Amino acid sequence: MARLNRAVDVLTKAVAGVALSGAFWIGLISPTVVRADGPAAPPAMAAPGDIGKHVEDFWHYAKIARYDLATAEADKILGAGATPLDVLKSFTAVSADHKDDLDQWFARWQKVDGLSVPAGKLSAVLDEGRLALRQDPAYIDEQIQRLSVNERAYMLAVDRLRGCGELAVPAMLDYIKNPAKAEFHGALRRALVDLGKAGLNPLVVATAAKDQITLLTVVNTLGDIGYDVSVPYLQELAQSADQTAAVKTAATISLGKLGATVKGKAANSFYDLAERFYNDKATVTADPKAKVAFVWSWAEDRGLTKKDVAPVIFNKILAMKAAEKALALDAANQSAISLWLAANYEREVLTPADMPDATRPEGWLGAHYYGVSSGHRYLNEALARTLKDGNSSASLAIVKSMGQIVGGSELTAGSTPAVVDAMAYPDKAVRLEAALVVAKAMPNKAFAGQDRVVPLLSEAVAQTGKRGIVLVLKSEDEINKYTAALEAAGFTVAGATKADAAIIKASSMPAVDAFLVSEDAGNAQVDGLIAMAAGSTRFAATPKVVIVGSGASPYAVRAVTDKLVSVTTETDPAQVVTAVDAGMSKGGVLPIAADTATNLSVRAADLLAGIAESKATTLDASTAIPTLIGALADSRPAVAKAAANALGKTGDKSAQAALLAKAADEKAPEELRLANLAALGGSAKVGGNQLSADDVAAVKKLADSAASPALRNAAAEVGGSLNLSPEQTRDLILKAPTMMPAKPAEPKS
Repeated sequence: MARLNRAVDVLTKAVAGVALSGAFWIGLISPTVVRADGPAAPPAMAAPGDIGKHVEDFWHYAKIARYDLATAEADKILGAGATPLDVLKSFTAVSADHKDDLDQWFARWQKVDGLSVPAGKLSAVLDEGRLALRQDPAYIDEQIQRLSVNERAYMLAVDRLRGCGELAVPAMLDYIKNPAKAEFHGALRRALVDLGKAGLNPLVVATAAKDQITLLTVVNTLGDIGYDVSVPYLQELAQSADQTAAVKTAATISLGKLGATVKGKAANSFYDLAERFYNDKATVTADPKAKVAFVWSWAEDRGLTKKDVAPVIFNKILAMKAAEKALALDAANQSAISLWLAANYEREVLTPADMPDATRPEGWLGAHYYGVSSGHRYLNEALARTLKDGNSSASLAIVKSMGQIVGGSELTAGSTPAVVDAMAYPDKAVRLEAALVVAKAMPNKAFAGQDRVVPLLSEAVAQTGKRGIVLVLKSEDEINKYTAALEAAGFTVAGATKADAAIIKASSMPAVDAFLVSEDAGNAQVDGLIAMAAGSTRFAATPKVVIVGSGASPYAVRAVTDKLVSVTTETDPAQVVTAVDAGMSKGGVLPIAADTATNLSVRAADLLAGIAESKATTLDASTAIPTLIGALADSRPAVAKAAANALGKTGDKSAQAALLAKAADEKAPEELRLANLAALGGSAKVGGNQLSADDVAAVKKLADSAASPALRNAAAEVGGSLNLSPEQTRDLILKAPTMMPAKPAEPKS
């Protein structure tokens, strides 16, 4: 660190009288700075340890395009055991010695074949070094002390503190709180304002301070920085009965600087702030390119402390914190409850597996606990938010939670619940889970969307976890061309040259996750497919990927605003597969794993059985019979047995014939044959004997000669359920079948 400071001092003297750009100093410590006047050149710093020579050699070989030798040097640097901060110092010194811009060259090298991988690894180490420098207490303390030396030192120090950003604020406030550091207070108050937006995140949290010097400094600083994110915190202070007159006056003055007033509930302002954080529109935000973001808290004895979190969940956490403030100030602010729930579900599903949310205490119960505890109303509002956001993962999680608490009365009272709307959501997993929730609730009154329930349950029964796609292309050759690539990527594929034929084929597929259509097939076919899919209960929310000739295509224009339409100008099959994946992602389609698909299938079949058995007036299970018959042949025993059970509850003629056919299939496993016989007996009890004479004879044959006692007993029970004629019963008795083994032969003498 001393070497770095000596380099700065030497450079300052060398350019005496010339104002330095703050961006130069930020370039020493922050990831990306581009200067229009070219790279500055501080004197070289001594490289730490033995990596200096390797860094110099890497720089030389990389610049002359000897990427093999540069890679070898990169491996030596990465394997030397040097700290990221030492690596940063060394690269900063070498790049400055060459009068090169460190960040510009690394950005270039990461795009070069043969060097992109080692350059990427080194760049990641440099970022770690910058973060370490920004968090180095000694470095921050040194800059704070330089603030009071003179104007030039102030300018240099505040630029470095800007590079540290919010990480400098705790130490700056500690100085202000300390009466023994009074000589630094004036410069620090000025510097806090000069930090600007970079200091807002911890400063608003520091409004919880009780120390008057600290609190008044923070309040005045927030007014001078001038961002509306401070408004609710200042309103809370100005309206609090517990604050001093000085704090209230200062807060009122700062609010005026922000164009706000003391009037209006601080709770409402916190709710508005929570909305902005939730919608990623707040002034304070995390850098999506950074590896870490900071969530601050205040304790009077420790001041500001932070938790490191993944940037992707930063806004959701702060939305939750702002909603909590709204609720603490106004318990009647019920909208804050559903907002908090939605943010919590989104935070949970977005949290990376390798970086758990450090703001959640040990033993924290998941979003599901808080969701079901809050009740249907707030969960419904939270689901409406996530559906609108297009967050499929959070929507799916909320729908599953709703499945544990929603009853039929909630589905038929007042406006259409969000879980019913979810049955038309683009993502198949969300749609199917929502249908399962609605079916489980078993509403006994008509409701909007009831016509979607059984078709979606049928679709759920047919799920295997394998993705499906339907093609509409100009020729069979084109269909074959793309089919091979899509099948290699794990899709089940069907294709046609006409939109209507494609829809027919799609209707017979267990899963259709996307349509792929080409402008070459004709605009009439593209428009026809989009229109027919939109008019279908099953395919209305299925993404469509259109192969277009150029970005000027009308479908490219439509894709800007329509989440279900995506375009690609690629014609190479591999690239088209990539475009299909992107289109499905844009449309909010989540992959369904094989075990999840089996679970969906069984649950859907069980619900269809319940609907058939209840003879519900709002839902008609009979439309699912063809799908259930098909599922009797499913290779998953649990699905096949659940389908048989559901068919047995319908009492349908075609169902009885299908159940008997499967029971009589000698190649089928015995457990499945028994399940079909049991379902057939149940069907006869519900709908009576609807078997033909030949089918009745087949039942009698099973009872007479099936391979096991269990099968013969089960067939006999079916016979009883069928109310056989006296003649048939007489023949059964007289024949008196037995499964006793034949008497062993006498041994030969």
